[in-house]
Amino acid sequence: MNNEEIISLHKYFITANIFYDEFHNYIKYNKEDKYFTILSQIKMWIWYSSLYIVVEWWEELSLNYNNINLLLENEKNLKNLKLFRNWFFHYQKKYWNEKNTWIINDKLFIEWIGNLHREFSNWFISNLS
Repeated sequence: MNNEEIISLHKYFITANIFYDEFHNYIKYNKEDKYFTILSQIKMWIWYSSLYIVVEWWEELSLNYNNINLLLENEKNLKNLKLFRNWFFHYQKKYWNEKNTWIINDKLFIEWIGNLHREFSNWFISNLS
C-alpha cells in the first residue's frame, strides 16, 4: 500500500465525515425531528453508505489498525451496513423494506457505527498528519 491509496481512501471518508457532521448537527438542533424527517434520513443514509465504501476498501487494501479491525469483526453489523448501502445506492421498488427499517431502532448498531466512524477518523488523523 502506498500513500496515494491512503489519500484516495480518505476522499471517501471525507464524504462520510461531512454527512456524519451534517446528520449530528441536524438532530442536535432539530430534536423534535430526530431521525424521522427526510432531510435527517438522507444525511444519515449518505453517512452510513459512504462509510461502508471506506470499510470495503479498508479490507481490500488490507489495512491494519486494531481498533478498526475489532469493530469490523462484528459480522452482523457489517452485513447489515452492506445491505443498507445496497438499499440506498441501488433502486428499490419499495421505499421501506428489511434492508432499511431496522436501522432506526437498533441502538447497538448506532453505537457501533459511531465508534467505527470515530476510529476511522483517528486512523486518518494519525496516518495523514
